[in-house]
Amino acid sequence: MKMPATTAQRATIANYLVLILLILTWEGWLAPAPNAPPGLWMTLKSLPLLIPLRGLLRGHMRTYLLSTLLLLFYFSDGVVLTYLHWREGFGVHNVLPYALAEWILATSCFALALVSIKLNEFRAI
Repeated sequence: MKMPATTAQRATIANYLVLILLILTWEGWLAPAPNAPPGLWMTLKSLPLLIPLRGLLRGHMRTYLLSTLLLLFYFSDGVVLTYLHWREGFGVHNVLPYALAEWILATSCFALALVSIKLNEFRAI
């Protein structure tokens, strides 16, 4: 049974897409990892986000639930990188602003996904 998309679902999808865009631009052009082959971290960090994207766009609540588990990795990655690069400051080619943005986007997407699940009264099997 397909439920109409709610505002929380649209906000979750928007945050999720912005998180994908952030990782692609951050690891691809703005501040890539210095000691890694070009594109390695961009690929390793963005591909897992593409797996549940189809289910999120179609409004499957089980996918919303499973994506919250995936978002915990990006939350922890943002927290660790923020801690490690705290003294660098906010520059265009520094990691700190992108790590903070990843942390904030992962947290808000996590919370919005849980709100979407609750609003649609998801019943797990």
